[in-house]
Amino acid sequence: MRSGHFGWRIGVPSRGVVVGERLLRFRGIGLRLSIALLVVNLVALAIVYSATVPSLGSRLVAAREAALLRDARYQRKVYESAPLDPDFTSNASAASDARATVLTPPKPPSGDVLSVKEDSRSGASAADIENDPVARRAAATHAAVGGVVTRAHERHAEAAVPLSSDGTVLLLSAPLRAESRSAALISHRILLAAGAAVLAVLPLGYLFARILARRIGRLKVAARRIAEGQFDDPIEDPTSDDLGQLAQELETMRGQLARLDSARKEFIANASHELRTPLFSIGGFLEMLDAEELDRNTQRQFIQTTREQLDRLTRLSLDLLDLARLDVGRMPLSREPVRLSRVATLVVHELSAAAKKQRHRLDLVARGDIVVLGDHEHIARIVRVFVENALRHTPRRTAISVIVSGADDGGRISVEDAGPGIPESELNLIFERFYRIEGTVASGSGLGLSLAQQLAALMDGRIDVNSSPGRTTFSLALPRHLPANQPGLETHALA
Repeated sequence: MRSGHFGWRIGVPSRGVVVGERLLRFRGIGLRLSIALLVVNLVALAIVYSATVPSLGSRLVAAREAALLRDARYQRKVYESAPLDPDFTSNASAASDARATVLTPPKPPSGDVLSVKEDSRSGASAADIENDPVARRAAATHAAVGGVVTRAHERHAEAAVPLSSDGTVLLLSAPLRAESRSAALISHRILLAAGAAVLAVLPLGYLFARILARRIGRLKVAARRIAEGQFDDPIEDPTSDDLGQLAQELETMRGQLARLDSARKEFIANASHELRTPLFSIGGFLEMLDAEELDRNTQRQFIQTTREQLDRLTRLSLDLLDLARLDVGRMPLSREPVRLSRVATLVVHELSAAAKKQRHRLDLVARGDIVVLGDHEHIARIVRVFVENALRHTPRRTAISVIVSGADDGGRISVEDAGPGIPESELNLIFERFYRIEGTVASGSGLGLSLAQQLAALMDGRIDVNSSPGRTTFSLALPRHLPANQPGLETHALA
C-alpha cells in the first residue's frame, strides 16, 4: 500500500476497475455538474433569444414605418409646392423606396371606398389599395397615420398623410421582405452562436466537472481513511474555495482524532499497567502465603501489603469509572450549599492518621465560614486528592496546611505544602491522565488531578496551582452561595 499527501492509491487496480471507477465517478457529481452547466447555458441562450429576436423584428418594422411617415410628410410639402406635377408619385416612390399612391375621397355611389388618382405602379390593380385601412384613417382624421397591413398574404408597412382639405391622401406602402429577411438572418445567427456555445460548454463543463469530481473523490478517500482509523497522512488542498475549506476542516478533524487516538492508546496502556501491577503483587503475595511456611509477623505484613494493593486497585477502578462517567456526561452531581470549613475539617480528620504515619504536620486554617454552591462529596474528593499528593510528594516532616478563604466571586479551599515544588515545565502536564511526577515515595496512578479538574469544571469551579521551591499551593475556587456579608455567618480561624 502506498500513500501520498491528500490522495491515496491502494494497490494496482486492473484496467477494468479503473474504467469502472471513472464511469461511476462521472455518473455522480461530474455528470450532474455537466448537465447543470448545459442546462444553465441553454436557459441563458433561450432568454437571450426570446428577449432579442421578437423585439428586433418589431423594432425593424417600427423603424420602417417611422421612415415612411417622415417621407410622407416630406412629400406632402413637395406636393403643396407643385400640386400639378405629373411625376409626383414616381418621384415620391423613388425617394421613399415604396409604392406611392394618391387617393381621393369617396364619391357616391362608392360609399367609403377611396379612388386612386395617381399610382407609382402604373397598371397595377387598384382594388387592393382603394380599401386600405391606413389611407381611410388618414382621410377620415385629416392626420398622418402609420400602420402595418397584410395584402396578398404579405405584410406591408404603410404611412398616409392628407394632401388637401378635401380628403385627398398620399399613401406610401412598402413590403416588409427586407425586415423579415434581416430578422430571420439574425435569428439564424443567434441559433448558430447558441449551438457553438453549447458545443464549447460541453467539453469545458466536462473538464471542470472532472477536476471537481477528482477533488471530491480525494476528500472522500480521506474521510474513508479517517473512518478506518488511519490518521498518518495529512489532507491538503491549496485552494480557498468551499472544497478547500472543507479539506481544512477535515484536516483539523484528522489532527484532533489523531491526538484522541494517541491519548486513547496511551490511556489503555497506562490503565493496563496500573491494573496489572497490583494484581501481580496480590497474586505473588498469595502464592507465597500458600506455598511457604511463614511466621505470623511475616504473614501479617504480607496480608497488610495485599490489602494496600487491593485498596489501590479499588481506588484505581473507581477513578477509571468516574472518568468514564465524566467523559459521557453521566457523573451524578448535586448543587447545594456547602460549608468549606466543614469539608476541610472532614478531610483533615480523615487523613490525619496517614500524615502522622509519614511524620507530616497537617494543619487546618479557616479564614471565614464560607458557603459555596456545589457537591459536598466532589469537593471533599478534590481536597483529598490535593492532600494525598502533598503527602506523597513531599519529604517527611513537611508542613501541610488546608486553608479555607473567601473571595469576591466565591470561596476557595487550598492545600499548601512546604515541599520542593513542581518544575515549571511540568505545571501544564500534571492534569493529564496518568501523568506522574516521580517523588521520594512511589507515585500514584496519575488520575487524581485529572479527575479533580473535571469535577471542578462540573461544579462551575476551577483549580489553580502555584509552585516554587519551598511552597506549592493547589486551590479549588467555587462560586459563593451566600453574600459575603450574609448575617449569621461567623468568621474564625483554626490552627
